[in-house]
Amino acid sequence: MLSDDYRYLLKGAERADSISWDAHKMMLMSAPITALIFKDGNNSYEPFSQKASYIFEKETQREWYNLALRTMECTKTMMGLKLYTNLSIYGTDFFAAYVTAMHDFTRKFADMIENSADFVLAMRPQSNIICFRYIPEGTKDLNLLQRQIRKQILKNESFYIVQTKLKDEIYLRCTLVNPFTTEKDLEELLDTIRKYG
Repeated sequence: MLSDDYRYLLKGAERADSISWDAHKMMLMSAPITALIFKDGNNSYEPFSQKASYIFEKETQREWYNLALRTMECTKTMMGLKLYTNLSIYGTDFFAAYVTAMHDFTRKFADMIENSADFVLAMRPQSNIICFRYIPEGTKDLNLLQRQIRKQILKNESFYIVQTKLKDEIYLRCTLVNPFTTEKDLEELLDTIRKYG
């Protein structure tokens, strides 16, 4: 939504009645923060309507300021305030530049993987998430290999990597969010995978 370079990935979103926006990773938030954005604010009451007579009067007005009427959290901390505060302090240009940089960097990592004969991408990344496999010659059970590599990395290294299953195949999965990660770090990750593979 913020990056001019990658806005095309959301083509058609303007026709939606609502959009769910997870600000956790790409907006540098410390905890999962999701915003449900409605084209018509009046529609924001129905999805979260609750019958709780101990909190609400029988005929409660649609009070825009009463978050208990429009969130599942009710009286819990208003997580959206963190997102609002960061947007207010840093501005959308800051986050647009960050989102663009992380998308570009992930594509650079994809190029590194594609240029390595012993790795394969699940697909070209469309965001800052990338899935790939280590495929050394002569290995019969590639799914087991990916699991073992991940386990060894988590146990012995300073990298964090997850795994996912796509069409019955196990892939290693990275989410690039740290603005201080370098190409050298990514090369080291690939070498570490080779070491345990």
